[in-house]
Amino acid sequence: MIRRPPRSTLFPYTTLFRSLSCPGRAETNDDTENDCPGPAIAVQKNEASVFHFLDAPQKNISTGLEWLSKRIDVFFANENIYNESTGSYARLSATTIFRDGGKKSFLGDLNVRVELPHTQKKLNLIIETDADKNLANRPNQPSQPTPNQALSSATYYAGVEKKLAAKSAWDIHTSTGIKVHFPLDPFIRLRMSREVLFQKWKFHFTETLFHFHSRGNGHDATMEWDHALSKTDLFRIHTSGTWWDDTDTYDLNQSLTFFHEFTERRALSYSISVFGTNKPIMEADTYLLDIHYRQLLHKDWLFYEINPQVLYQKINEFRPEHSLSLKLEMIFGAAHF
Repeated sequence: MIRRPPRSTLFPYTTLFRSLSCPGRAETNDDTENDCPGPAIAVQKNEASVFHFLDAPQKNISTGLEWLSKRIDVFFANENIYNESTGSYARLSATTIFRDGGKKSFLGDLNVRVELPHTQKKLNLIIETDADKNLANRPNQPSQPTPNQALSSATYYAGVEKKLAAKSAWDIHTSTGIKVHFPLDPFIRLRMSREVLFQKWKFHFTETLFHFHSRGNGHDATMEWDHALSKTDLFRIHTSGTWWDDTDTYDLNQSLTFFHEFTERRALSYSISVFGTNKPIMEADTYLLDIHYRQLLHKDWLFYEINPQVLYQKINEFRPEHSLSLKLEMIFGAAHF
């Protein structure tokens, strides 16, 4: 049996240990435990970087860039803002188009999302026009000779949507629904998006996978680079490609846009766009020059837009086709974004 040495024998060693672990402590034979805050550790502070003076401007530029980009997207009703929202909103627009030769036609568009917070999985009810429309945003949408025909001829889809991965850096939504008109056309869609600030640029990436019973599978990839030129001016580079299984072809779009805010109620954008496909060879088949003047008419939900365009299409031997669109748009629920 091993016997513990008497206290008097241990005292010099315990005193030495305490003096080392608690510098500056007076020698004592007090055996109280946990009365020492622990050994003093000298921490060497990192030397200030010679570039620390850039921290504040970088933070201000990044914050201002993100604010301006979001504000312009909300003002111009950019689809990304509404697609990534989880709140309720409604958008209703009516467009009159004047073309060469005095031809006049009309377009109608409706998008609604209703938040259902009391459902177990927190679903959103969605209603939208032409859910299978060309995501590459090609110009020359099919229009109708009268406003009533424009609203009645539109294809409406209804379904439910859920946001996934709430704590992820990615914004992920999944939705499923069906075309309201006969023949019924079920669809399912998964949309993933993310924003990254990189020096003086904001990068926004969106990938959408979808399946429509009538057309099969497809996906759309969109990349946007935003650069703030001033507190009221934004430059955007947009690149997108849409692929459909039934054609096995990519519909491509590249555009450069300059946005300018005159006031909080008036803004203007200038853009040049190129459209094309990758088969049988990758080539451009459409060019578009357009200007959007957008003004807030009433409170924060009634907008008016003037959009002159010049279109050059390969199918028309790239002859210039002029048009002027006048749009009236009502947006409800924008305060959620």
